[in-house]
Amino acid sequence: MNLKRLLILGLVLLAATCTISAINAEDVALSTSTVQNGVLTLDGLQFKIPQEFTAVESDQDNSEPGDAEHIDGTTVDKESSTEFRNQNGEKLDIKVGSKTNSNIETLNLPAAQKKNIAGKDGYFWTEMDDGKTEYNFEYINNGKVVKIETYDENLINQIVS
Repeated sequence: MNLKRLLILGLVLLAATCTISAINAEDVALSTSTVQNGVLTLDGLQFKIPQEFTAVESDQDNSEPGDAEHIDGTTVDKESSTEFRNQNGEKLDIKVGSKTNSNIETLNLPAAQKKNIAGKDGYFWTEMDDGKTEYNFEYINNGKVVKIETYDENLINQIVS
């Protein structure tokens, strides 16, 4: 009987430990993304966020052996992202990927066109997403891979700083 209670206690402690670990991992992921006075700071980079957009999700993923993180085919060591929505359901997704020795030539975007937006040289392309045209711009900023996705092409100019 004592062995049975000991096993149950062990399982309860294991479950509690896993829950605490998951909560701590979530706190770390959210701490890489903050919005203050209309400016998003994501993995040390800043982006201007229009007032009508509200953050709905933040995440951070680290690459592990055999399970690399990707931003559109470009392998990164760590990816931080924040997704925003406005009242009309329009989206704005910003991703920042850390990669050793990143430069514009390390981006792997064969279907994109080279373009300069707000003084940043990068790659621009469109895709269909839920029946809407999604505009994408990917570039290098301070050695980090940055990707902006939105349904409004004009937002890209406003966000890139």
